[in-house]
Amino acid sequence: MSIRFLVVLGLSAALALATAPGSHAGAAPPVGGFDWPTFLHDGQRTGASADATFSNSNASQLVKAWSYHTGAVIAASPTVVGGTVYFGAWDGYEYALDATTGALRWKTFLGVTTALPICQPPSAGVSSAAAVYDGVLYVGGGDAYWYALDAASGSVLWNVFVGDNSAAGGHYNWSSPLIFNGFAYIGVASMGDCPLIPGQLLQVDLSTHQIVHTFSTIPGGQVGGGIWTTPAIDSSANAIFVTTGTENSPTQIYAQAIVSLDATTLAVNSSWKLPEGDAVVDSDFGNSPILFSDGSGTPLVAATNKNGLVYAFDRRNLAAGPVWQRRVAVGGTCPTCGDGSVSSGAFGNGDLFMAGGNASIGTSGFPGSVQSLNAATGSVVWQHGAPGVVIPSLAYANGLVVDGAGAYLEVLDAADGTRLYDYETDSTLYSAPSVAAGHIFVGSVAGTLYAFALPALLSTPPVDPTCPTSWVCGDVGSATPTGGQSVASAQWNVSGGGSAIGGNADAFHFVAQNVVADTQVTAQVLQVRPTTASAQTGLMQRQGWDQGAPFYALLVAGNAGLEVRYRTSIGG
Repeated sequence: MSIRFLVVLGLSAALALATAPGSHAGAAPPVGGFDWPTFLHDGQRTGASADATFSNSNASQLVKAWSYHTGAVIAASPTVVGGTVYFGAWDGYEYALDATTGALRWKTFLGVTTALPICQPPSAGVSSAAAVYDGVLYVGGGDAYWYALDAASGSVLWNVFVGDNSAAGGHYNWSSPLIFNGFAYIGVASMGDCPLIPGQLLQVDLSTHQIVHTFSTIPGGQVGGGIWTTPAIDSSANAIFVTTGTENSPTQIYAQAIVSLDATTLAVNSSWKLPEGDAVVDSDFGNSPILFSDGSGTPLVAATNKNGLVYAFDRRNLAAGPVWQRRVAVGGTCPTCGDGSVSSGAFGNGDLFMAGGNASIGTSGFPGSVQSLNAATGSVVWQHGAPGVVIPSLAYANGLVVDGAGAYLEVLDAADGTRLYDYETDSTLYSAPSVAAGHIFVGSVAGTLYAFALPALLSTPPVDPTCPTSWVCGDVGSATPTGGQSVASAQWNVSGGGSAIGGNADAFHFVAQNVVADTQVTAQVLQVRPTTASAQTGLMQRQGWDQGAPFYALLVAGNAGLEVRYRTSIGG
């Protein structure tokens, strides 16, 4: 029996001489010492992690370490501090999980907003990404309040009313908080522009828990100018940068704009409004500003509009206009459909990474793309055509770019855009990935938080004197008896117990190697015992060790001859 295994680019695949069934649970790698304490990692919103666990030499070996299912949409980016991962879901809860095991540490209900039936979404819980500092978790609730929680227990320490979230009031906490110099800065926007509300930035004193200053994006008595993105801080200049949307009148100079504010008073330093001729319908700046410097040290800030253009400015003088602009997507009103971009960028190793929806690369069209841009000029370094629309923000870590494209988590080589790893999750990804504590974390619209890591199973094979040299032996699933193997010259005897391979979950024993390129394996099945349909052995290509992982296998059943079995999606 001979088969050529074509390993799908980016998938960490296992070639397994598999028999029915047994159990395996690989030990998780130790947690690293690097945190991701706020949305996009830091106040400059660079999306760049200091965690060097992953590299272009080992990213292909990533596997799902664990997953936790909430049952509701996860739109918030995970925050990781001190071995705990924090995130909110649309069931209204803020969750805290053990970053290594995925075990629940606590969850606290922070409300759900129910909007008018015509709104999209009609209801939502917690979308704001938490900021965790000095043992306190700060986050926008799913209701009318902004909260401070005890990070260890989840108990509410205090809250601040930030807007009427009734169906008639229209407010919702999309924005994640900026924590700086004893204050929190919180964007105010509407649930879904139905009704549209006045956009604001609130400054809250963390000592008195009071709102001390308010920046209004539009004149009194008007609506629009929502800040549903997250502020960024240039601490050296004491300047806060916000991006805005929902222009309701061309005279609203701070709507569909980027604005620099004094961090102490919220007075306007400088601003730039999108020209009406460049706008599309609902031409929001739908992603957060990212602060960086070019090779000569010029301080820049960039953001992408729904028109599909990235604009970069000298952040000392926004009013002077963009120093460069670059198209990264086809503009339009519906980013979830593939129009424009609401994906915040990342900055690492001197390059700016941006992503979005429908894009043309060469002569080909793609539903989404990731671009590496020269920080000084905006010129394209490379472009990657993605398998889906890139809605979430990007992350950078140690020469890698992480994106969420449709239902796929992708890990790209930051030098040339080569896809090193991908994993199909259970649904579309809106949650921005975070890289910390030796893991990559991301949440799905189906309500599952995923953690990916380098498996101890692959990097340090279990002590098993009967396992062939350079191979890994173990069990997938749970079965009795557990499996085993013995090797004599070219003949391998592999045994296992339990149910057959198939359905939406498997249980079998494997002898495997990790494969990252096209591979050919030749094997002859000499005997299958017992001679029943439940006894199976053969060759398998598999995405990972999970019971429900996608696979393609050629199996010989004890009394049924050769079978082809496969699973195209997780748990399918």
